[in-house]
Amino acid sequence: MSDKLSINWQFLVAFFALIFAAGEMHELVHTNVGYLLGGCYGSRDFNGWQLCEASSQHPYYWLSTLSGPFFTFVMLWVGHFMVKKSEENVTRRALGLAVLFGSFPFGRIFTVLLKGGDEYLVMRSLFNNGEHDNLLWLITTIAIIAICLTPMMTAWKALPTRRRWLTYSTFTLGPLFVVLIVLLAGLNPLLLSGFLDGPGMLGAPLLITLWMLICSGLVIVYRKSLSSWIVTT
Repeated sequence: MSDKLSINWQFLVAFFALIFAAGEMHELVHTNVGYLLGGCYGSRDFNGWQLCEASSQHPYYWLSTLSGPFFTFVMLWVGHFMVKKSEENVTRRALGLAVLFGSFPFGRIFTVLLKGGDEYLVMRSLFNNGEHDNLLWLITTIAIIAICLTPMMTAWKALPTRRRWLTYSTFTLGPLFVVLIVLLAGLNPLLLSGFLDGPGMLGAPLLITLWMLICSGLVIVYRKSLSSWIVTT
């Protein structure tokens, strides 16, 4: 017996909805840890956020910045352990891979390689007064790659062997282009134009709240497809 891909439109909808929902949870963790620190929300959009004045003056303000990646890394490793504990169960393994890829680990690596990202920002804030520092960047880059490497290797080994390179690169890199097109080129300009920019839930603008609810709903409706995109024949 061997495994093969069985991808349909329901899976694609559920998978990308999972990516968007996980990405928004990443942002909500940022902003709500900030709220817990200072008791107020700052401004935000689909990919950027700011602390309110009270939160930014808290001695542990950097926890709000670090909390988003922490959520993403937890999701990544949850997917990893789901795959490792379900190697003989293709349904559970498929779900674990969806969770693992849905955490979008390449996004964490990509942003730090560009000398950006939450992790590098925290390092700069704590150790170099917010200034760019090549050594801190190198340390942060190595740390993020180290965190992501084992789960990403697990994902590689768990995929069907036929056209594995194509499948792996698509699931690793593909979300980057979808996020750039849908969020940064599509929804973010719409929000910044004033469309549904009133208050939503948990400090997010209304448009972002509606987007989160839609994505979460799609994951729930098509959740079974996240467990059936790999089959044994």
